[in-house]
Amino acid sequence: MSARRLVDFLVMMVVLFISCLLVSCSGASTDYKYTPTGLGHWEAVNNGLTDFLYVDSIAVSGSNVFIGASKGNDLGGAIFLSTDNGANWTQLGSGLPYEPVQLLAVSGSNLYAVLFPSGVFLSTDSGASWAVVDLGLPTDVQNGNATIMVNDLASSGNTMFAATYSGVFRSTDNGANWTADNAGLTNLLSACCFAVSGGNIFVGTSNDNGGGLFESSIDGSSWTKVASTNTGITSLAAIGSNIFAKVDNGGLYRSTNDGLTWNNAKSSGLPANCDGASPLVASGNSIFGAACDEGVYLSTDNGTSWAAANSGLLNPSVSALAVSGGNIFTGTFGGGIFVSPLP
Repeated sequence: MSARRLVDFLVMMVVLFISCLLVSCSGASTDYKYTPTGLGHWEAVNNGLTDFLYVDSIAVSGSNVFIGASKGNDLGGAIFLSTDNGANWTQLGSGLPYEPVQLLAVSGSNLYAVLFPSGVFLSTDSGASWAVVDLGLPTDVQNGNATIMVNDLASSGNTMFAATYSGVFRSTDNGANWTADNAGLTNLLSACCFAVSGGNIFVGTSNDNGGGLFESSIDGSSWTKVASTNTGITSLAAIGSNIFAKVDNGGLYRSTNDGLTWNNAKSSGLPANCDGASPLVASGNSIFGAACDEGVYLSTDNGTSWAAANSGLLNPSVSALAVSGGNIFTGTFGGGIFVSPLP
């Protein structure tokens, strides 16, 4: 053997030896394990999702992470569960029709799912089985079929709230029965979204003539219009002592005093075509927002300024965000689920 070939052989053996230290040499495959490398270093975690890569909702209950996803090319959908930070996903569904999952919500040990067009379902065993819980919710007839449209769910203690196109509905028995809760909501406004802050709940509304933001105590019987808002609200988030509202005509607004006064959050640092991040989630002093199909942005000053945190996020069309333990999960339209460690 020539000296050059001997050197090449020895180099190859060293490489193989190092590889055996990093990866099992026994011949057995090793399970993938996500290793955090810092915020914004996203990893796709889609094992088990097959082609359900259009994610509409994420909900977290303890160490369980649930997502509602679809294939994007049919009218169906499914709910998946991960118990290992997204490394593996298992499809759930006993008692659920094959329909798009509009949203997921957790209230205590209960998991709620809103499917279109069938309505609201409840699971009390982490998604193993489901039951319909929509008695009293308004229906709309489309193509001869009754449709239940729920835009958002919120909870505080034993009280559940549903935002519908016929206003707000309330349940005090885990969704088994719902009653209208619209006193003070002028012009029978369509309700789109909630934010719960302490003992108060806020609802964003809209209609053909505008809309507005309304507030009520959790145990209250009527709604009061907040400030002088007269524009449709598209999303709400309560983060610490701050409440954020995204409005129809553009912009993200922030209140630091339970909605008494509002200021434009300015949102400098977001992409030029983006007037405000939504949806929003938080961990400590860090606020994360989806920036108009431009990925995930981070703010550490209550939404005044933002910076991109997109390394490894192969699909910037972000549809859902959720924090679980030391990780943040991002759902995308077409790219499935990504996870990144929190700062």
